Amino acid sequence: MSCDSAFVAVTTGADGRVLDVGRKTRAVPVAIRRALWSRDRGCRFPMCSNRRFVHAHHVEHWVHGGSTSLDNLVLLCSFHHRLLHRGGFEISVAADGAAPTTVVDPDINLCAWDGEPVDYHQTLDAMCVASA
Repeated sequence: MSCDSAFVAVTTGADGRVLDVGRKTRAVPVAIRRALWSRDRGCRFPMCSNRRFVHAHHVEHWVHGGSTSLDNLVLLCSFHHRLLHRGGFEISVAADGAAPTTVVDPDINLCAWDGEPVDYHQTLDAMCVASA
């Protein structure tokens, strides 16, 4: 009966929510996803304010030994998640244990557009001042 079974160590929070399922599964359980949302509140890419269509991403990829734990996950919007997987930038876990949001590539375009219409007069003024 036990030859096809597996032992899974599960770490839970004070309220009993699952916070770590080790390496048994790549899929993020609902309890970890809720804790991740509570911590990140949207895409963690710098200057991105997207709170919809976000995905849990393993900082250290699951295939390379990364665990499915809150400390190894970060929320990214669809655009930044695709960009990360295409090699557009890298992220790493902060030394202080904070949410992993370090962008390794300093040349990446950090767009802070919030969806408001573009003020072309202000844009042209800024370009003229920059070129002077």
